[in-house]
Amino acid sequence: MSSVHLVWGRPTLCSTVRGCHSNTCDVEGQQTKRQLPTIMDIRELFYLTDISFTLTQALTGHAYNKHYLHRFHITTDDKCPCDNSTSQTLDHLFRECPRFGRLRLDHEFLCGPLGVSPYELRSQMRKRNTLQSYTDMINSILSDLKRFNNT
Repeated sequence: MSSVHLVWGRPTLCSTVRGCHSNTCDVEGQQTKRQLPTIMDIRELFYLTDISFTLTQALTGHAYNKHYLHRFHITTDDKCPCDNSTSQTLDHLFRECPRFGRLRLDHEFLCGPLGVSPYELRSQMRKRNTLQSYTDMINSILSDLKRFNNT
């Protein structure tokens, strides 16, 4: 069984039989596969945008969010400081966290009239300005995350 992971900004095919390149990869690359289910989707994304460190974090799920850090006992809990009860997953940060509501609202207002789903990457790839808005939003959120979490 093989899965695609982003390694140094390039799609890399990993085999779960051979063992993945990283001991922190999801067994099947579920985070990436959910957003970009085929290698053609990944290639199209690479054609449309520059792959940044923060976009790679969002695609792989390997970010400084507390849900991920708690898996490795780097933080004492996985709760978001916005309410101290919600698990701080990437989905929470991108779609729900009040701390980043303004960024999210700006992105949603851009996507809505264009008929583009604001959190479905393949949908955003049809319109470059919505893809740019999404990458700007996740870059701002993930760049601020260490400070927000005091980690």
